[in-house]
Amino acid sequence: ISYLHGFNKFQIDQILNLSYQNGGMLIKEDLNLILKEKEQMIKKSNIFELVNINKKFDDIGGLYNLKQYLINKEKIFNNNDKSKYNLDIPKGILIMGARGCGKTLVCESIGSLFKLPLVRLNKDLLINKSLFEIKEELKMLKNITPCVLFIDEIENLFFENKKSIFLQTIFKCLKEDTNKIFVIANINDVKKVPLDFLKKNIFDETFFIDLPNESERKDIIKIHLEKRNIFDKEIDIYNLAKLTNGFSSFDLEYLIKNCVEQCFLLDKEQITTYDLINFKNNMNYALHIFEDEINFTKEIINKTNIKFANN
Repeated sequence: ISYLHGFNKFQIDQILNLSYQNGGMLIKEDLNLILKEKEQMIKKSNIFELVNINKKFDDIGGLYNLKQYLINKEKIFNNNDKSKYNLDIPKGILIMGARGCGKTLVCESIGSLFKLPLVRLNKDLLINKSLFEIKEELKMLKNITPCVLFIDEIENLFFENKKSIFLQTIFKCLKEDTNKIFVIANINDVKKVPLDFLKKNIFDETFFIDLPNESERKDIIKIHLEKRNIFDKEIDIYNLAKLTNGFSSFDLEYLIKNCVEQCFLLDKEQITTYDLINFKNNMNYALHIFEDEINFTKEIINKTNIKFANN
């Protein structure tokens, strides 16, 4: 029933009529009807846009701590009203870490985990909006709850006045217990973020995604090999995981994607471990490019209560 929040009587009657025609009652499978109606409401927004959910939560390799946390929060978020305990509604998380380590993938896959509309803030469209217009947009967002709000590169909202006003307003909105908006935001450049912001506990938790460890690299390599139907016992993913220390999840995807393309163009019948290692040896990767940035971020973590997403 909570999914009908924000609809007027006419809209609710339409949804109930359609569900009655489908099976005689409103059941879990009719959730798609509700989500489609909410999609139409989002399309009328001037600063929010609906994200087509084509990323699956299972596509995320590694990051056990973060994934388990989100699984637990989804259960609370979507079942809070059924609990005999007076549980707080989860408000959201902030993710920071090395570039290419999967921050955006995590953000975009949460919609599929929560089975809710995933709404992205278009930061560029905030510039020409008045405070009144921003508040009206947030009222609209409240009307389509429950939903997931994705704020990409939140550090870019700190310097322009109108964008800062949006942040203040959305955080005020987060403090209201009745609003079922789960906010997931990420940071690319931690140097742009005031340290006080990271210490304020505005979000339920802040997670740092480090470069994947050997076990996580193995899982990520396997995911991308399976995606391209080339995973078999002949490819030594254990050795490949050892040899890719310092690679980000993006680097590993790039390695497999481009090695596959190269082998196709050379008319090779089978991709071997040697092909992947040879391609890897000619790559520049995250630890080489962003080492200073990663080390700076880890220094910030030591001054805060930020948790590690990796196990």
